[in-house]
Amino acid sequence: MSEFLLERQWYAVSPDGERAELILGIAAPVKDHLDWGCTVSLGILDSHPSRIYGVDSWHAVQQAMLFIARRVTHFSEAGWLFYWDKDGGPASPADLIGSGLCQLT
Repeated sequence: MSEFLLERQWYAVSPDGERAELILGIAAPVKDHLDWGCTVSLGILDSHPSRIYGVDSWHAVQQAMLFIARRVTHFSEAGWLFYWDKDGGPASPADLIGSGLCQLT
């Protein structure tokens, strides 16, 4: 069983041609003192998990999803390519939050 409440599996190709499965994950929100926080994993893109906070659990998950989408956008702009799976079509950072819902910048 995964440690993540939410998980997206993609396939990634680095700018130097390395290919690997990419697992993006968000752990269930937990109340930390006064705020709610989610641990976020960017898989092979960043080996250090991040903690993203919100005013309530819903907001923490929203902020975590936006954080991942922004970081994946950064990697995409740096030359990384993303696919739905190893033999699948191209995936976009906007696919992580749904088109038209909000801007990544």
